[in-house]
Amino acid sequence: LSAPMWPIAFLIAFAAASPRVAAAPAPADTSERAYPSEQALRHYLQGRWREAAGRSQEAQAEMSRALSLDPGATDIMLHLCEVAANSGEPGRALELADRVLERESGNAKALWLRGASLFNLGRAAEALAPLEAAARADSLDAEYVRTLARVAEAADRIPLVAAAWERATRLDDEDPESWFQLASASARLGRFALADSALDRSLELNPV
Repeated sequence: LSAPMWPIAFLIAFAAASPRVAAAPAPADTSERAYPSEQALRHYLQGRWREAAGRSQEAQAEMSRALSLDPGATDIMLHLCEVAANSGEPGRALELADRVLERESGNAKALWLRGASLFNLGRAAEALAPLEAAARADSLDAEYVRTLARVAEAADRIPLVAAAWERATRLDDEDPESWFQLASASARLGRFALADSALDRSLELNPV
């Protein structure tokens, strides 16, 4: 479906969720522009439409144009980083995550994306520090902890694997995969009682 045919409600939803370029309050003088860069906002929305349509390269091009018009928009940078990561471009994603962290050193999402990018570049040991920092910065996001657990597994850091999966089960008690992975890590550490109860919970949630 071409962009002009999308429902107006969709445009409003995107505008409400759009990054800093759309967040500035409208000036009192209505002759002034409502946003720091209306053109940047336009390119960002075009990028979101193309992303939703599965046209990731076009989405990146549009978001890159938006970023060039508003270089300080960290939200655009973060979303462009996600698109690059999902498109199998970890090097580009790492570059963008680092740019966000230069401005906001404690940004949990940027730390998570940095760690994931390092892992996808084959640098699992380096990935652990930003992933641990992301899990500390946003202690309620189970996905950050799951990513930490998987990377710790690749780095053969089994105590960290067990701790991360245990934390993941506290954040999401109904995820059978987290309970199963906790059972596995606990058994490898000789914590058989915990492994047994974790496996029971996993089977309770997913008998198959």
